[in-house]
Amino acid sequence: MPTFTFRAAALHAIRRGGFALLLLATLLVQNPGLQAALAGSASAIEPYPDPAIAPRLQATPCLYARDEIPDSMKGMDITCGYVTVPQDHNDPQDKDTIDLYVVQIPATGKHPSDTPLFVLGGGPGQGITDFIWSFDADYGQGNIANMSTLLEDHNVVLFDQRGTGKTMPEVVCPADRVPTGNGPTEDDTSALDNPYLDCAAQLADEGIDLNTYNNRQSAADIDAVRQALGADRIDLLGTSYGSMLALETMRYYPQIVRSSVLNSPDIPEKQFFDSLMIGHQNALNAVFEACEDDADCDRAYPDLADKYTEVVAALNKKPMLLTFENPLTGKTERANADGATFTNLVYQLVFFNVTIAYIPPLITSVAHGESDVFSALVPELITSSEGMSLPLHYAVLCQDEIPYVDTDEVMQKVEDADVSQEVIDAEAGSMDMYFEICDAWDLTPSGEISNEPVVSNIPTLIITGRFDPITPTFDGEALLDDLSNAVLVEIPTASHDPLDTSGTCGVGMVTAFLDHPRKDLDTSCVDDLTLDMSPDDESDTAGS
Repeated sequence: MPTFTFRAAALHAIRRGGFALLLLATLLVQNPGLQAALAGSASAIEPYPDPAIAPRLQATPCLYARDEIPDSMKGMDITCGYVTVPQDHNDPQDKDTIDLYVVQIPATGKHPSDTPLFVLGGGPGQGITDFIWSFDADYGQGNIANMSTLLEDHNVVLFDQRGTGKTMPEVVCPADRVPTGNGPTEDDTSALDNPYLDCAAQLADEGIDLNTYNNRQSAADIDAVRQALGADRIDLLGTSYGSMLALETMRYYPQIVRSSVLNSPDIPEKQFFDSLMIGHQNALNAVFEACEDDADCDRAYPDLADKYTEVVAALNKKPMLLTFENPLTGKTERANADGATFTNLVYQLVFFNVTIAYIPPLITSVAHGESDVFSALVPELITSSEGMSLPLHYAVLCQDEIPYVDTDEVMQKVEDADVSQEVIDAEAGSMDMYFEICDAWDLTPSGEISNEPVVSNIPTLIITGRFDPITPTFDGEALLDDLSNAVLVEIPTASHDPLDTSGTCGVGMVTAFLDHPRKDLDTSCVDDLTLDMSPDDESDTAGS
């Protein structure tokens, strides 16, 4: 039976008043172009030069396998193609180019808006065109949303950001092109080395300059796709990192954005790691409180917070041997799981609200020395970053985020927020990993403006989830200081990507907002949403 080491997969566990304001708002209304300059108060940002050739869409057959187009969409006139942009928008004559893969889904209603809806993927590093199934009229049930409602009044544009999905060139770290077999064993000291430290230099040898894989270049890509499609303005729907990209588009190209939906907002001005740690702790607290407030859950799984702390300490002292099926190989494998593995798994479970209910039986069963639930759930860790472009992920963070992290400030905020040592230890390894990769890649920082808030009066809907460990509600609340025409809705039952897990409520709000972004929004449906924390026959494996 092969032996698996969780250290080998660790790198893939991606986790991210007064009169003066009245005068400012008046100036922004009169001259939207001022928004970009005002947002970057540290220095004026020169616009990119006009492209040598106007962007255009080169139509191609859609790159979907037959079974990837949902049945409900097979009769629709879905069109696909590529928009070619310079690798470096600073150099319109750049011979190195990027072909952005674009999918257009036509509106189903008779009188669609003239403004297409651009849907932006997360990560950073997630391609979006493979998520066409979320617009399937037959998709979704219960609290899982069906996005097809958005098609009634809007043409939807999906495009894979540079470095992701079907966009070319394919950007893959050489370490991920080499089959790894069953992974290194505990006796293989090379398992301790980071295989991604040389990725940027290796890709540079292939003509891929990761210095151009950042927020501002990607915002320019959005504008190029808009021009290629012949749209004057666009609506934006960004989830997680996609929301940051939406914000950067609002910063640099405010004149092209009619309205914006920020789902799980990832904000540029945060310190990144303090948000990760505090958000992680807040999410855990929310889970413990939700179970305590549910009589059945509290009876079956009491004292979760204390048991969680005890389990982490016990596993760090004596790891638990797990036997599980590796979803990447299909083989039965064994591994010793320590406290860090456990905290990372709980993090992944709280990340998606459909798996939150598994957390109480996991904690309680391990506290009783039982490994069955732990073994059954640990494959969630192995696939946690499947489909993610690691080069784009680290390139964006190493240029737009990490250079502006003050670790002393981070730890002071974490201390003030009473973050537990278990969470600090879990995130400290991630912090060290990012710094290690960014030091090795040596990419050029994007400039202080990338870490400053976006100031805008563009109508914006902000959606957050109560249990979100990585883009917590307090990040969304910070946006309200600078987005003068924004409304925030917290989904009390949701975690990350609350739009996808709030059923007809979330999609209904987004649809109403996009139809009339300057009208008051009815958010009363959130009061009817519920999260069932009660154990069922299958999950009640541990007892009390």
